[in-house]
Amino acid sequence: MDSGSPGLWEQDAMKPTAYVETTVFSYLTALPSRDLVLAAHQQVTRDWWSGRDAFGLYVSQFVLDEASAGMPPRPLAGKTCSAISRCWT
Repeated sequence: MDSGSPGLWEQDAMKPTAYVETTVFSYLTALPSRDLVLAAHQQVTRDWWSGRDAFGLYVSQFVLDEASAGMPPRPLAGKTCSAISRCWT
């Protein structure tokens, strides 16, 4: 049965792709910063992340390795690994 609309795979194939590197996940999950520049980076990242469905997201094995090892100054939180799992590797 064809509803005339593209299937899920076809919808994803039409999306622009974005490579998501570790800093995005760090800003996304960090506690709010008192530093104005870092706080702005965090907010822009959260705003972009809320619209991520417009993109096909990809991460590299390097990002997965870095996240699983933890990044200074703190290990990435469990919610970061959850966010990474929403991307394609």
